[in-house]
Order: sequence, then C-alpha cells, then structure tokens
Amino acid sequence: MEIDEEYKHRVCGRLAELQHHYDYSNYKVAKDVGVAQTTVANIMEAKSMPSIMTLRGMCEMFDRSVCDFFFEIEPDKGRKHVSQKESELLDEFDRLDDSNKDILLKLARSMADAQEKEKKKRTNRK
Repeated sequence: MEIDEEYKHRVCGRLAELQHHYDYSNYKVAKDVGVAQTTVANIMEAKSMPSIMTLRGMCEMFDRSVCDFFFEIEPDKGRKHVSQKESELLDEFDRLDDSNKDILLKLARSMADAQEKEKKKRTNRK
C-alpha cells in the first residue's frame, strides 16, 4: 500500500516537532525506542514512515498515546463518533489539571451510579 506523501509529512513533521519540543537528540530517541539512529533521522526528515512499534515507542517518549498522536494530526477525524455535548465536555476536561480531572471523574461516576440505582428502583416497582 502506497503512503500518501502529504500524510507522511504530517506524521513525520509532528514527530519532529515533538522531538524538538522535548529537546531529544536522534541518539536519545533511537536508544530509548530501540531503533537505529538512521531510522530516526529518516523519520524526522520524512524520508520514511515509522513502523507501528517505533511510533508507539516515540509516542511513549513524548508522553502521549498513539491515539492522541493521530488526533493531533487529524483533529477533525478524532471526535466524529461523539455528540456535540460530549465533544464540549472533552474540550473542557482537557483544560483541567490532573487533580480536577480526578474530582470530575469521581463526580461523574457518582452521578452515573445514582442514576443507575434510581433506574433499578423504577424497574423493580413495575
């Protein structure tokens, strides 16, 4: 299967941006991911696409999931399966720090549990 050149440049370009952001050398990326330095150089210069395993290792180094990585390069495709309200909730959730994310998750779980209990009560009355 032939890789679209524009897509290859978006993938490799984003990896190069992340490498620059974290100030990682090709040597460090290669060593941590377990590939040759020439492999990293070819990816960063968009001469070749990373394998799935190489991409996974790089994403881990850059503190993101592979899913998040692809959402970054194709944001309009990442949330097509969610409603407008769900998308708004995710946007607001992304703005929170970890402590507030934990609080919101606990609140949402508590609300969902209470809703389920109430639903069971109504079902048992019938």
